[in-house]
Amino acid sequence: MQSISGSSWVKDSGIRTVFAETNRASKADVETFARNYGCSSVTFCYDVGTGINTALWRYVSAGSVSSQSITLPVIVLIDSRNMIQKVTTGYKSEKEIITEVNRFKDSVKPSAPDNSAPKPGSVVTDLRTKSVCKVISTGNAGGTAEYVRPSNKRSTSAKIPSTVVISGRTYAVTSIAPNAFKGNKKIKQNKREEKHGFVCNENGFTYIGLNPADEIIESNMRMYLSLSKESRQRFHDMLLSHDLRGGRRRVMNLINSL
Repeated sequence: MQSISGSSWVKDSGIRTVFAETNRASKADVETFARNYGCSSVTFCYDVGTGINTALWRYVSAGSVSSQSITLPVIVLIDSRNMIQKVTTGYKSEKEIITEVNRFKDSVKPSAPDNSAPKPGSVVTDLRTKSVCKVISTGNAGGTAEYVRPSNKRSTSAKIPSTVVISGRTYAVTSIAPNAFKGNKKIKQNKREEKHGFVCNENGFTYIGLNPADEIIESNMRMYLSLSKESRQRFHDMLLSHDLRGGRRRVMNLINSL
């Protein structure tokens, strides 16, 4: 990593370098590391949840890298069209990295604007997944979208899709609108409860979704196994601090008070 900070290409405006921390270090720890690293051209990311680890395994899968041979760091090379060009694992020198980048950097040109693509902010319905989504970013090949709500307000179940198809283009669903299920009293509890914010790292939990893929389970298991005894004890203490046994009583009291 240190060789990257001293390279000539890291300051190239045509190359964006992002370091993503996978061990759930705190924001303060990552900021301290960034200051000590001493290279303002690098963007440092942290995540107290599972987002970065989930993204890591998705990149590994997209890059056709065997999950049995993963060695950190995982380096993902993405071109100006937001397309993955190559995924590598294990140490690479800054010269090896820029050699791989130069294989596609000059040959790939940004896509021309496509006026037929929905504009960011557009709210559209995907009939396949029965989802109403808002376009966040768009391009010729697709983009990103936010899940707004189920297309049927009376539906008794809802599944947040990983992708939706809008105007023939595939959009990755990267977020859920804050009030996506507001006022919906018909969705079953086990479907609706997974959307609330209590199950999060700050409360000692790790949310991995409903029926998660094996690689997501594996990445979280590896993360916990790599934690120090003190860190595991901190998670244990956070879990014990919540009155989980009294949850049913509190819910019944709320219902009876209506």
